[in-house]
Amino acid sequence: MQAQYGVAPVSSQTVDTWVDSTGGTWGAPTFANARRIKAVRIALITRGSREPTQVSPATLTLWPGTTRALTAAERYYRYQVLSTVVPLINVIWAGV
Repeated sequence: MQAQYGVAPVSSQTVDTWVDSTGGTWGAPTFANARRIKAVRIALITRGSREPTQVSPATLTLWPGTTRALTAAERYYRYQVLSTVVPLINVIWAGV
């Protein structure tokens, strides 16, 4: 599973940047930065049972610009990438 925050500029409700939710500024955002988070984008990779031959590509795309490389052993499984964007409606409606 991987997540990113949809971040808006200060005093705006429109997401203009997606940032990783780990490390650096956004791993533990300050109060001011937390108020800029307007949505959360989540991707989950599911895996089926093992196949007798390699059936998966070398990489899986979680969303544009973000991929997950598969090892040779992992390519013997079929994968499904499930992703969604969750708008933080309470934050948006409050005009925070």
